[in-house]
Amino acid sequence: MNAVTKIDSAAWLFTIKCVIGVAICYYFYVEWPTFPFEWAIISVGLGLSFDNTNKAAVDRTVANITGCIAGLVLYPIPIARIMQLSIGLVLIVLIAFKFNKADMIRTAITAFVIVMLQNTGPRLWLIPLERALTTLVGCLVAFLLTLSFNLLLPKKIPSFTKQ
Repeated sequence: MNAVTKIDSAAWLFTIKCVIGVAICYYFYVEWPTFPFEWAIISVGLGLSFDNTNKAAVDRTVANITGCIAGLVLYPIPIARIMQLSIGLVLIVLIAFKFNKADMIRTAITAFVIVMLQNTGPRLWLIPLERALTTLVGCLVAFLLTLSFNLLLPKKIPSFTKQ
């Protein structure tokens, strides 16, 4: 199998997982249209990995949870939004380096920003709570897809990262 075929196999596998993840999140949206499942779709994209490993799925799930918790903890603190964002970013970086998980920083920051985003108007607790919930739903979908594909497919699936 040449390098082009390996990349094509990995690309197709990743694409199929993404499409299934989006379809599952869309189903949730149809069932519960008041919840912002677009955040779940973003989380699915971030949660899936090119290398098809359970470790990557776990690491990205932990990163999403870390970002959501940071957002939910900082959201109610009555300081300027820029200060909340700055403190959250620093917190996430420190936590990641403390636990030797620097590769989780981007995913955690994305989940944090999703939770912290706020339209103009009154600061309502329901908004970050819904975003954290739907982000974690997307994360769970990505995690379960990774586990399912790893159980159903042979272990010798080529990946983007190995040539």
